Amino acid sequence: MSEPLLIHITELPLNIASASAEQLPCSVRSNQAGHWYSCSLASLRDDLQEQEASERRATVFIPNLHVLSIEVTAPRKQHKYLAQILPFLCEEKLACDIDSVHISHGPAVGETIPVRIIQRSLLQELRQLMQDQGLILEAIYSDGDPVNALIPYGGQLLWVDAQHCLAVARQNHQAVLCSAPPEQAPALLQSMSATDELNVYRQPLVNGTLDCEITLGLEELSRQGAIIHNHTLPNPTTETDTIQTSWLARQEAVRPSGTVEQASPLPLGPEQLTASSINLLSGEFTPKTVKKAGFRWQPVAMAATMLLGLNVLYLLASGFYFEVKAEQLRADSETLYREYFPQDKRIINIQTQVQNHLNRGANSQQNGFIALLGQFYPNWKQHSNQLSLRSIRFNRDRQEMLLDIDSNSIEQLDQLRRALGEQAELLSANENKTQGGQTGVKGRIKLTGRQHSSSQ
Repeated sequence: MSEPLLIHITELPLNIASASAEQLPCSVRSNQAGHWYSCSLASLRDDLQEQEASERRATVFIPNLHVLSIEVTAPRKQHKYLAQILPFLCEEKLACDIDSVHISHGPAVGETIPVRIIQRSLLQELRQLMQDQGLILEAIYSDGDPVNALIPYGGQLLWVDAQHCLAVARQNHQAVLCSAPPEQAPALLQSMSATDELNVYRQPLVNGTLDCEITLGLEELSRQGAIIHNHTLPNPTTETDTIQTSWLARQEAVRPSGTVEQASPLPLGPEQLTASSINLLSGEFTPKTVKKAGFRWQPVAMAATMLLGLNVLYLLASGFYFEVKAEQLRADSETLYREYFPQDKRIINIQTQVQNHLNRGANSQQNGFIALLGQFYPNWKQHSNQLSLRSIRFNRDRQEMLLDIDSNSIEQLDQLRRALGEQAELLSANENKTQGGQTGVKGRIKLTGRQHSSSQ
């Protein structure tokens, strides 16, 4: 997503409702232009008419004249109640009703809390004006904030160019910023303290008298013991520099020029302009979160729908497949059942009916696989917890069944043989080691049909 527009309104009347967008001069920096340019708020709206909503996001700076910048102190334990206690901490510094202003604060530094105060009606009208111009307002800052963050306690700054004069001082936990025409620079110099360091950013002016007055004022402060650091601003090089560009734009312009001494550079880039500032759109004025234009949820929703549909189709297909397989196994089981028990005309429950046939087969005098299995099954149930049946082989011609069994000892095999009766014979029993390293016995028992046994 592109960065928001930076809009510096250089002149802002107290009664915005009576002013039109054509009467509001501003300086604008956008990604498309790559530099600051001057225009009115109305012409800016025309420039942005065809752009997407994401490109109409704006961060606005307003003249510091309309914003009171102060710092208050409160014990750290009370910082979690700042929203409730700030009106009481700021009330004594105001000459108006506390209910008529809006208070915003920045991150606390120890027990010190930076605060910005603006008239509530002015903030409401300004926000509405920006919305009427089709701008999505993300933040409103005082244009003195970027410089306020630069000046330490006891520090001072004076900025003078052909269009602007700015004086900043931080004393007694309070940042004082004055904006004025260049002609008032000598008067601002007289208000500067001689005991604090002063950084002067100055452009050689056409008016020689004004230059002399500023020079004399600086010399007087120096005689009084003030430590002054002079930095020379570059002269205007293009027509754009000579028109109504804001002092924020002039600040940013001096960074790449290399003219200003590097000992005390100003925080002039767009990122620095907003990083050290306090957003006036806080509390009830906090803007609604704007959805990122780059994120499209429709493809994600379509992919999720397709995935869900494929999953449902898979479940239906697998259910149908297993139903067909179950029906096939059921048919095969019935075919095998009728092969062994052709006398049964009805098949209700194959497992129960086979169990009944096995129980009857144990008492039957007939031969055949089922008869031998019925003779073997009841006796096997008594020994199944001690023995393991590996295979059963039946010889139809000889009417005999061979049972391969694993056991722990020969005695267990012999117990099973005796339980099966005279028709059972233990053919072999060989010791072997199991996977667990224990010794076991592999045995084979032959079970012969009754008639074959009598003929023997």
